[in-house]
Amino acid sequence: MNFFYILAASISINPFGGGETYGNLADTGLGVTDPVVVAAQLVNVFLRLLGAITVMLMLYGGWIWIWARGNQEEITRAKDIIRGAIIGLLVILSSFGVTQFVFYYLTKITNAVV
Repeated sequence: MNFFYILAASISINPFGGGETYGNLADTGLGVTDPVVVAAQLVNVFLRLLGAITVMLMLYGGWIWIWARGNQEEITRAKDIIRGAIIGLLVILSSFGVTQFVFYYLTKITNAVV
């Protein structure tokens, strides 16, 4: 049995452990989602945001390259932006793969409900 579901059974107001129980934790609106699942979802949202920023940087670099009009300094600047965005995208994709791997096995070990 999962520890968090035992906690969700009831809440006791008396700090000394006795007395009446008043409802269950699910009634608070906080939910009973496993913390591993919540952490995985937060990391995925953050990595997707970084991916969107990377795509915008590549578009920005392309825009600079188009409007460079043969100016070698601007073309070099645009190439550097695009190169940095591609390297960043590779880092983001590899970190996404690692976190998916780690959280997959954490949910299997802890019997988390997805």
